[in-house]
Amino acid sequence: MDAPPEFVVQQLRSVVDDIGVRTIKTGMLFTAENVKAITSTLKEHFKSHGGIPLVCDPVCVSTSGHVLLQSDAVNVIIEELIPPSKVITPNQAEAELLLKERSLPCKIASLDNMLVAAQNLLVFGSEAVLLKGGHVLVSADDFRNVQVPPPIYHLKNTEILQKGKTTGVMDLILDVLCQRDVKTITLYPRPRLQSKSHGTRYTLCAALPCPRKRNDR
Repeated sequence: MDAPPEFVVQQLRSVVDDIGVRTIKTGMLFTAENVKAITSTLKEHFKSHGGIPLVCDPVCVSTSGHVLLQSDAVNVIIEELIPPSKVITPNQAEAELLLKERSLPCKIASLDNMLVAAQNLLVFGSEAVLLKGGHVLVSADDFRNVQVPPPIYHLKNTEILQKGKTTGVMDLILDVLCQRDVKTITLYPRPRLQSKSHGTRYTLCAALPCPRKRNDR
């Protein structure tokens, strides 16, 4: 059963009006009506309390392939929720869906694809894009064969790539951070861990607002 927009707005207002917030993260909203209700409520709150950093996790598709966002809500997220966001955090399937909605190159199957997609997603208006690559196969060798022209790529966790050179091809997970008005794209590779865990992507997105609450960049 869909949560009525009025109920969602009541929940949101009960938090922001009572205890107050320093940052906000959105997740699975499912319907266009819920997206519109949340964005209008946040805009109203921002006018009276000033801007609050907004992390938008555009939850559209689950790892198992289930659709978590109605088709008419995709455009509403692009037009109303992404522009005021500090950062958006799509995974591969969600990034492809958003890019396809605007007829931009949307196939994401490699490191080069991720770099192009992250830069294209900035067109939607957020200050930054953190493209999560848990479903994209990347090896240590891929970093030495990047075909996408610069900007400058800033690589974190370089010791992981050094290990990959000595032990052969290492299966990696890569997240790509692209920021508006920043010429450097930051790459975050790490070893892929085999597990049956669920919700790791949501844990990452929920962790992003925490430094903001401490007034820490």
